[in-house]
Amino acid sequence: MKKKMLFLMAAIALFVPSVMAAEAPTYDEENKALFANGTPVTVEARTDGVAGALVKWNGGEKLLPADNSVFGGSHDSAAKIDSTSVTVNGGTLHNVFGGGLHKSYVGTAVVTINGGTLTDVFGGGEGISYTKKATLIVNKSFTGNIAYATAGGANGYADEAYVELYGGNVRVLQAVNRGFINNSDMLVDGANVENAYVSSEGDNKKLGVTESASLTIKSGKVKNVAPGQSGNPGEKATTISSLLYKEGTVENISNDFDGDMVSEAVILTFNANGETETVAVPKGGSFTADEVTELTSELENALVGSGYKFVGFFKDDKFTTAFDLTKPINEDTTVFMKLEEVKNNTEVKNNDGKKAEDNPKTSDINLALILGMIALGGAGAFVSYKKKNSKANN
Repeated sequence: MKKKMLFLMAAIALFVPSVMAAEAPTYDEENKALFANGTPVTVEARTDGVAGALVKWNGGEKLLPADNSVFGGSHDSAAKIDSTSVTVNGGTLHNVFGGGLHKSYVGTAVVTINGGTLTDVFGGGEGISYTKKATLIVNKSFTGNIAYATAGGANGYADEAYVELYGGNVRVLQAVNRGFINNSDMLVDGANVENAYVSSEGDNKKLGVTESASLTIKSGKVKNVAPGQSGNPGEKATTISSLLYKEGTVENISNDFDGDMVSEAVILTFNANGETETVAVPKGGSFTADEVTELTSELENALVGSGYKFVGFFKDDKFTTAFDLTKPINEDTTVFMKLEEVKNNTEVKNNDGKKAEDNPKTSDINLALILGMIALGGAGAFVSYKKKNSKANN
């Protein structure tokens, strides 16, 4: 849970190293690639009848042939890029990378796929690239086919990598391709996947995720799931590969998994004034008292300044019976969050003497962030829960 909470805070306050300002995108004909150099870009369909894509950014655009690729980062550059954003809404491209190519550095890379025709998509970079945090999101609106969906990069390195698959058909889902990642988390929630590897496709124990790799399957269909290659530059593999899946979502699970790290999931739905977020948790599992305390503290902090305070978790929408997250959860369950309005600013006067606005409606505050925090916490509870049970059974 602690690692998940740290990740959440990193998501709120983005990683900011000593960086150079983003440069305008550049085109490399030899590599058949556009390098965004940290400038946010969107990819759309061409309107001139030629197969390919139109890449647009604030102040410019570029037409690309269908066999080209787009990189969010740079190419063979010492520049430290704070963040990249590549959003694909349409068009046809070969590959899309959130990071750079060869020598390159990116702090936070985000690739979002809403549509289009693509061969491979990567949250990170290619070659000897480095990405501190890579995220790949394939939304429900995407209904096409992807050969490889990779959280990190190809031959590159990343500290953290994440995948969220809500739509589309993917032949191979993996954390990294021939490179290294410290930690990865992948989610399938509506997509169809042929082969999913919690770490990486293959059996080279010196490549893959070096610390922890997790895959959660909430909905959709996955035909085959395996831990895949995982290890570190040394000789001994140290990766913890965990699989959490909803009954009926997976056809075949490899025997190569450590049995203690595979669990059937139940869906926990958190409801805050009608807005909901779901998280998959191990059937029969529970949160520890320390995890509940930490989660409550983070929720309280997230609501500071919103005009509301977090009161507690309840079994019903009338908030009559408290919900104990430390008790085993054996079936799909809804937890109601009580948010109480803090009436401390309704009589405050603005500089013009007029009364300040009342507290915002709960729909106006960032409940998506708050509820998303719970989802992160639930995923993080999986590994610690399984570790505790594994030790207890020895």
